[in-house]
Amino acid sequence: MKPQAGLNNIGYRHVDTITVHNHPSYIPRDQVRKKANAQWVLTDLVNMATFLEPHVSGDGNKYKTPVLTSLTDYLNDRIVAGGFKKVNGVKQKLADVLAIYKGVHYLKTRSGGSWDNDFGANVITETEAKVWDALVLSRPECTPFRNQGWPPYPFFEHLDPAKPKG
Repeated sequence: MKPQAGLNNIGYRHVDTITVHNHPSYIPRDQVRKKANAQWVLTDLVNMATFLEPHVSGDGNKYKTPVLTSLTDYLNDRIVAGGFKKVNGVKQKLADVLAIYKGVHYLKTRSGGSWDNDFGANVITETEAKVWDALVLSRPECTPFRNQGWPPYPFFEHLDPAKPKG
């Protein structure tokens, strides 16, 4: 599945002050603007992965409606920007983010190239660029990660049913 367009195909809107280690204050539910569009920032992806970790099963990250509804409530209690998220939007975002995860996982484990959490595939030389151009023809979901990492990767790695737990 190809991630939806927008958001630089990294799954969230980049905000300089938000990192995996620096979360801003959450907006109280009664202060969230009712008509504001939902926004996705890095904190939302980290919270999503954290919530889903105890719900992982071996069936390829297929979550039932009650889990997605609880996830939506969990995320709506932790809004840092924008409005409330809806279950269908959360379901679509999860599908998009898992597709991104698979692309990054491929780069990190199977592409034969290098991976850096800050600089992605870190394509520098002309030879590396030629190899990269051929790779993204068959794996377009990898395109954003030519020279940038994906901070949520370690959190979503815990959701991979193929990875041993413990």
